[in-house]
Amino acid sequence: MSALILSLSFAIAAFLATRAFAGLRTAKDARPAWQQEIIGQRDVPAPEPARRRRRESLRTKSLFERLIQAPPSLTKPADRMVAAAGLSDSMTGATFVGMSAMLSVIAAVTALLYVSPEGLTQRELMAVVGGGALGLVAPAIIVNGRATRRRDEITAELPDLVDLLTVSIEAGLALEAALSRVSERGNGPLATEVRRTLSEIALGRQRRDALRALGVRTDVPAIVAFVNSLNQADQSGMELGPVLRAQADVVRQRRRQRAEEAAMKAPIKMLFPLILFIFPSIFIVLLGPAALQMMDTIG
Repeated sequence: MSALILSLSFAIAAFLATRAFAGLRTAKDARPAWQQEIIGQRDVPAPEPARRRRRESLRTKSLFERLIQAPPSLTKPADRMVAAAGLSDSMTGATFVGMSAMLSVIAAVTALLYVSPEGLTQRELMAVVGGGALGLVAPAIIVNGRATRRRDEITAELPDLVDLLTVSIEAGLALEAALSRVSERGNGPLATEVRRTLSEIALGRQRRDALRALGVRTDVPAIVAFVNSLNQADQSGMELGPVLRAQADVVRQRRRQRAEEAAMKAPIKMLFPLILFIFPSIFIVLLGPAALQMMDTIG
């Protein structure tokens, strides 16, 4: 019986996770949430009855958003985390919060299956609480790890993008055309974010707002400084060529500083495997025969 309940719990967890990432959007409008938001800012739909509007809203929400109504204080940080991880096309912050809560409940219920018939002991209570906490923080750990790797990839791609953008601007292209040319030549996360920015501009969003949203989504300080310089140059009427040249120099200098910092950290990182794995092997090879001889002599 316990095995059956455990299997059902894992099946429910897999089903909910699949539905969360799928988004459960209608076939009528399968656009990502960010496109629907931008289109909604430009085109206001005609009034309709409240019951139908509520039914359409529930249909476009994911399963976790319908089961759990998370407060904005939780969904806004979750939205930033999901965007930084590059998952905003498949899930929202509310979906992520609901998924974490449901996984926490399922993990706690699974731990309760192993409670002894005599009652809940202190160790079993700690196991139930620990299982619930693990189910709650595990999605955040996974998404944060993905976001960190994605930030590193974006930071590594930025110098080449700025150089190509500078050459394109100085060749006479407009900013949107230069961004389109640069995004076509890349296939990493930064090129994907640039293509999304161009899509937002094409959908009617102002360019400075789309560029500012690019910095917020990527959550990379270098990207934020880059888009701020572009917006300031655009508002003041400055030429973009010299601004991009200065930004390219700053980005290359930051890359050089990161490389030097990583090189300085390398000896410290090598110290732990050296102590844990290499030194014991050397001691065994050098002192092992002498220890065996001493054991034979004493014995």
